[in-house]
Parts: sequence; structure tokens; C-alpha cells
Amino acid sequence: MRFPAATNISAFIVGMTIPFLVFSLEFLKANGFISFNLDSPSVFPFFMGYFFITTFLFVIGPRTDDKTGENSFKFNFPLSKKDFKFMFGVWTRMSIWFLGALLLSILFVVLKSLRAEI
Repeated sequence: MRFPAATNISAFIVGMTIPFLVFSLEFLKANGFISFNLDSPSVFPFFMGYFFITTFLFVIGPRTDDKTGENSFKFNFPLSKKDFKFMFGVWTRMSIWFLGALLLSILFVVLKSLRAEI
């Protein structure tokens, strides 16, 4: 089975989905569609699982071993140029993930404040 590729675009999109889910839940609660919060025992594990699974698949990304062609889930200390390149690629995708989450969060806060003024 081929795993999803961790790219800069996938990291940005996944970074935007987490605040989107949080603010969607807040919107649904404010309009009376649901009666639970983000910290309720039935919703919090879903968000934590979603965060860890999507971060692992779309930001860190499982590596494919060049020798065997199998997916490798081990994380080793970078000793070669290839390992450093992989590590800096992950750091870049993590930065892009945070940027996507930050931009969408700022957008929702601005829209919420504009809505409150009306």
C-alpha cells in the first residue's frame, strides 16, 4: 500500500484543517446544533487522534527505504547528507503547517470580531 506523500502543500492544508474543525465545532455549538465542547470526553480524543495521524502522515511522512523499497517508520539520528536533507524537509513542512494553522486562525478571529461588531 502506498502511503500519502508529505509535501509542503499537504502540510499547509492539514495545518488549516485543524483550526477549521475547531471553529466549525464552535460555530455549531453557538447556533445550537450540538451540545458539546471541544474538551468534552467524546470529542477531545477524536481531535488528538486526528492531529497525530495527520501530522505523522502529511507533515513528517513515512520514509521509503531505498534498498528494500519498504516503508520505514524508524526515526534515526541524521548522520548523512540525505538524513539532514530529510530532517530539514520535515522542519520546513512543520513551519508551513504552523503557518497554515496560524493564517486560518487569524482569519476566523477577524471574522468573528467583525461579526460581533455588526
